[in-house]
Amino acid sequence: MRNIFKVILALVFLISCSCGFSQRTKAEEGMLGADFKLEDVSGQTVTLADYRGKQDVILLFWASWCAFCRKELKSLGARSEELKKNDIEILAINVEESKKVVERFLSRYKIDLKALLDKDGTVANNYEVVGIPTYVWIDKEGHIEYQGHSFPDIE
Repeated sequence: MRNIFKVILALVFLISCSCGFSQRTKAEEGMLGADFKLEDVSGQTVTLADYRGKQDVILLFWASWCAFCRKELKSLGARSEELKKNDIEILAINVEESKKVVERFLSRYKIDLKALLDKDGTVANNYEVVGIPTYVWIDKEGHIEYQGHSFPDIE
């Protein structure tokens, strides 16, 4: 009986690692965040390098079909002024949806955040995003302080 339990436990561990339940990725804490160049919904180009040496950045990877993402976006919208006062910029990176879909979603739910378009998922892939919503907190020097599925504990 004990051996069956060990086998089941090992299988659960292997499945959880392969399905992305683990929060460990190549984008480990302390590594430099991969730079990117994306358009926001108004057509302006934004890069991560724009913020290096100036302020912390929180990336939120999301999609309009994700109910949890909608909740997180609304919560971030409510906290955005507080975060800006603490010199933290929020970049809401939509993964693989059209500009039209993103604009309609933001308008419908009255979300006022800087929304970037990762049209082909390259940036999400570079950050090894498995499951959304995914947060990545990058300090002003460009190092990853946190990556996970809940809002980072910012102290």
